[in-house]
Amino acid sequence: ANLNVGLHIGISLDADIPHDLIVSGSKDRSVKVWNMKNPSATAVLTCHGHSACVNCVAVRENIAASASDDCSFRVWDIVTV
Repeated sequence: ANLNVGLHIGISLDADIPHDLIVSGSKDRSVKVWNMKNPSATAVLTCHGHSACVNCVAVRENIAASASDDCSFRVWDIVTV
């Protein structure tokens, strides 16, 4: 799939292929969830909460986790996607 993640600059990516989801973290301090079944669309979910760039993300089933330069990690419930 060809995802339009060009606006999410400095990204870190992880994917949960059985659920067709990709999670990205960015220098803009957000975490975004993308649906590979609809690759031309914008992110289906944007999570805010970090105060510095997100440099690591992971996704398993309906849970995403992110780590940031603000020395924190967050766990996101993405079941609404």
